[in-house]
Amino acid sequence: MKKVIALSIALMPFLASAQSGFTNLAGFFTFSGAFLKSATALMFAAAFFFFLWGVFQFVRAAGDEEARKTGRDHIIYGVIGLAVMASVYGLVNFLTTSAGLSTTTVTPPAIIEITNL
Repeated sequence: MKKVIALSIALMPFLASAQSGFTNLAGFFTFSGAFLKSATALMFAAAFFFFLWGVFQFVRAAGDEEARKTGRDHIIYGVIGLAVMASVYGLVNFLTTSAGLSTTTVTPPAIIEITNL
């Protein structure tokens, strides 16, 4: 139940704009882009909190070497996750701006309607 509540809070911006919906392909791409931006931010936040949890475990287990190892592993995995996500995010932004994709507006082709058959 806690996961459902957390997911609904995380997706609250999409619930607010859900009433408009999308009626064409451009609206779908706009919605998908907004969803991916929110998902990226959530993944960065999750990796950061995983790192902080590892720091907390490492500091809390001052005498227990096994618990310190677990905390150290969480710190390492959190830093690796943040580094990988930041590098992929930077690479994608570099490629889109160098190719001129970030300023280009893509308009889908119009669908021809045949009304009289």
